[in-house]
Amino acid sequence: MKKYRLGELIEVSRGASLSGEFFAKEGRYIRLTCGNFDYQNNCFKENISKDNLYYIGEFKEEFLLKEGDIITPLTEQAIGLLGSTALIPESGKYIQSQDVAKVTCNEALLDQNYAFYLLSSTQVKQQLSAGAQQTKIRHTSPGKIKDCIVWLPPLTEQKRIGQLLSTIDRKIALNRAINHNLEAMAKQLYDYWFVQFDFPDDNGNPYKSSGGKLVWNEKLKREVPEGWKVKSIFEELSVQYGFPFSTELFVEEQTDIPVVRIRDILSNSI
Repeated sequence: MKKYRLGELIEVSRGASLSGEFFAKEGRYIRLTCGNFDYQNNCFKENISKDNLYYIGEFKEEFLLKEGDIITPLTEQAIGLLGSTALIPESGKYIQSQDVAKVTCNEALLDQNYAFYLLSSTQVKQQLSAGAQQTKIRHTSPGKIKDCIVWLPPLTEQKRIGQLLSTIDRKIALNRAINHNLEAMAKQLYDYWFVQFDFPDDNGNPYKSSGGKLVWNEKLKREVPEGWKVKSIFEELSVQYGFPFSTELFVEEQTDIPVVRIRDILSNSI
């Protein structure tokens, strides 16, 4: 293993300053934001949390990213975001904005796949966190990223490790897509059974469509299947409220007892 400063291995470039007057709800180009980083799974995600994500103004071609480009955020709008990495999934579609940095490797010293995981490693994240500007929304810079110290194995070993990890990540992404499809099917089934009331009757036929009896429920102001009751969830389940931890006690380092907060619950998972 050999010690390097990241600036010896990579170039880090800040994105374009995009004028808000050219933000649009539709268009050809999508401007990248910190919302494109799935920092829990360390991968790219489409940002569906904001409107006006398209950009219809002029910009330099160097800011139009290519498939496989490595990006990392320069602002931390959620704890743990600094040091995240993502790979651009498609060429000619995404514009690099000023809160997003592009990482270019010196391929004579650093393998591209290995770099993706190196930049999001604990050793780099801890250095970025320690050097971040301590404001409500923390910031880093290309210079601070390049100042991070890392240890590298030989290039041949980097390639082997990087290829292995990227193969595993592709399998994880495939499993995640399968789970997403299963969740969509479960939601559709719920809609059929508990909204449209077409659950299987005693003969295996859809209840409502097969003439199942519906009765008026005054509380819901709608018809429901005969025999159904309306109850509060608190009548059927035991609800335990969490402890009001002080944010002063939160730490970046991993401990034996993690704390689950509202922000940690995303897409029905933690």
